[in-house]
Amino acid sequence: MKRPCADTELADFIAKRVLQMKPESQIDMAREAAVPNPNVVSMLTTGAAKVPLDRVLC
Repeated sequence: MKRPCADTELADFIAKRVLQMKPESQIDMAREAAVPNPNVVSMLTTGAAKVPLDRVLC
């Protein structure tokens, strides 16, 4: 599977933040991040999905 964002600083940051939030479930993380599916949390962590720009706060 191609992971277009796997080697980015953002993917690394998200992966570290997810580890800090453990033992919180991916369902809770997805709800808090307002993403439609808990699987998206994992996809963002591995770089398999791009972060939608409309979800980024300035």
